[in-house]
Amino acid sequence: VPLLDEAEAIDLAITSINRMQNLVDDLLHLEQIQSGVSTAMKRVDVADLLERAMLEAQPMIRHKAQNLQLEVARDLPEIDGDPRWLSRALVNLLGNATKYTPEGGKIVLRAWYDSEAREVLMEVEDNGMGIPSASQKRIYESFYRDPKVRDTIAGTGLGLSIVKSVVDQHNGRLYLSSEEGQGSLFGIGLPAATGNAPE
Repeated sequence: VPLLDEAEAIDLAITSINRMQNLVDDLLHLEQIQSGVSTAMKRVDVADLLERAMLEAQPMIRHKAQNLQLEVARDLPEIDGDPRWLSRALVNLLGNATKYTPEGGKIVLRAWYDSEAREVLMEVEDNGMGIPSASQKRIYESFYRDPKVRDTIAGTGLGLSIVKSVVDQHNGRLYLSSEEGQGSLFGIGLPAATGNAPE
């Protein structure tokens, strides 16, 4: 086995440190949101929330030359929530879309209002590899990663657990539509703020 030269050894060490830091950060995020201690609820402008999440995700998107589209319906009602954690959830979904979508692929971040359910829906849709049906039942479990990608795509296996915990703390729902080879759509449905929903 050939020995690594100094530059390769340094790169390997930095990669390992970054992976460990990401794991620690995700574990802290998961503990914080599940405990509810750091949750600060207030009225949230959904369009502003999506724009901030999009800006935070831009470096990941640009790195893979992907096309990110923002689609926000007019006159969206506000929601009650913690903008920091809601943004974290959206950035996690965008990060997943980026990882599992090829270079030059398309990702859509959208928000709209379902008047029947009186919910604000925020969705991340991609045209990436999709999720096998067997894995769809387990993807929100902590540390679970699909066997087909765990050795080729970096990740901690905690990103979607964090998203689910954020949604649960906000009395919302998380939904998924995906077909292997056809891309994925992850959605978050949250109640419109009291007295703020259009009829």
